Amino acid sequence: MSVDRLGRPGRPDPREIAGLVVLLVAYAAMRWPFRDAPLIRDEGEYVHLGQQILRGAIPYLDIYNQKTPLVFYATAALQALGGASVEAFRIATTVWGAATALVLWTLARRLCGSIAAWLATAAWVLLSFDRSTGVYQAAPEFFMLPFLAAGLLAAYAGTGRAGSRRWLLAGVLAALAFQTKQSGLALLAFLVAERALALAKDRHALRDLGSLLAGFIAVTALVAAAFAAVGALGAYVECVWTNNFQYAGSRLGPRSLGRVPAGARWILPWGSGLALLGGAGLMFRATTGRLAGPRHLWLLLATTLGIALAAGGSYPHYFELAFVPLSLGVADAWVALAGRSPRLRLAGLALFVLAWVPALGHGLAAVRDPAGTLAHLYRLAPTAIVSPEVADYLAERTEPGEPILVVGSEPQIYFLADRPSSSRMAFMYPMTGPYRYAAPLRSAFLRQLDASGPEYVVWVGLLASQTEFPRIGRKFEAEVGKVLRRRYALEARFPAGMAVYRRCRGAGCAAAPAP
Repeated sequence: MSVDRLGRPGRPDPREIAGLVVLLVAYAAMRWPFRDAPLIRDEGEYVHLGQQILRGAIPYLDIYNQKTPLVFYATAALQALGGASVEAFRIATTVWGAATALVLWTLARRLCGSIAAWLATAAWVLLSFDRSTGVYQAAPEFFMLPFLAAGLLAAYAGTGRAGSRRWLLAGVLAALAFQTKQSGLALLAFLVAERALALAKDRHALRDLGSLLAGFIAVTALVAAAFAAVGALGAYVECVWTNNFQYAGSRLGPRSLGRVPAGARWILPWGSGLALLGGAGLMFRATTGRLAGPRHLWLLLATTLGIALAAGGSYPHYFELAFVPLSLGVADAWVALAGRSPRLRLAGLALFVLAWVPALGHGLAAVRDPAGTLAHLYRLAPTAIVSPEVADYLAERTEPGEPILVVGSEPQIYFLADRPSSSRMAFMYPMTGPYRYAAPLRSAFLRQLDASGPEYVVWVGLLASQTEFPRIGRKFEAEVGKVLRRRYALEARFPAGMAVYRRCRGAGCAAAPAP
């Protein structure tokens, strides 16, 4: 082999390439049965914004959203190249995941060697599939993963005169992770902490730190300048900085500790063995000098888990960033196992194999029964199943480009109907929470609906689609109901509490039932 077990790789030999190809094919085969899975609301955000960007909309200014913009423009590019279909989106996300696997394999190979790299990549394939079949397939964290792995690869690819350029690139990649979603700051925080810890022993650490921050600041400034050029800088800052950090800040405090049990239950229903194995491997890395790369990689795990718990531990996709350090920890665990005595190695190998059994079993069962897996996947989001039917109903009764309104957080309806939202607020959650900025957003939304609402309004009767805070949600629900009774008449009902209202004139509105 061209790679020894402790890294320092040369060119991959044919056996390594063949092993990587097997993993990529397995990854694609596992995802293929789910290529037409209905879009869940967060996925609807990205594709709806991408669709409207192609029609000239400016994120934040024309369509409110609190996430950073990279995924919106990525989905716009995808739709320009491959068309605006659910299947195209699913296939593209599979390709994106394969790119993540390739970067992770390269990184693990440099840090731990060829066999460990294969195991780390296989662990990531199973962990990411585990989580995607428990909630949904394409969270912002999923799109962030290749930047996270590539940032580590750039920082720890080697040593020498090119060091400052590598850390500059790591800063750029950290910025791209942040522009995918604010939790991408985990990579920057880890790299800054790792370089700070190295200051006493590495004379280049301060230079590296400067290069890292320069790369991050350069990308962040370019994004801000791009929005300033189209007159949207204020809206961009308001949404992704001011309002988003209010939103995140409202979740901090002692309550974060209460989310630990929920996080442990949700993060890995079937992959907990691999997670424990990865955590043990990271501890081995921290206590030995045998491994290449950062000794304190456990800090990345702590940072990603900390951000997930602080931001909302009941949301399992928040934990997906932890899959990169956990998968690298599996590689570390293999190296640790290889250095034991024969008797201990045999016992360790048995535990190593057992850690894979639940995740492998779940993966095989999910692929054998995709319909059952999807039923499990959408048990908490029945509106995703009904949305295509509602979208078809609206598309048949409206003209291309004619605005509609969805009262609820189901923006996939806009995308599937190929219709814009009549309101800047295409997603209800930001204006139905206990945030300082929420009340003005609600007031503007209600004024617009009352004065110049669209011909068709979709009412989503499930409170969970409108808010995370029932008290505020019910009050908002009542206010919207007053407008609908005054201005709209019920036209059609659908499952999952969804109904379509049509704007009416005169006495016909008196017959409109309350939502």
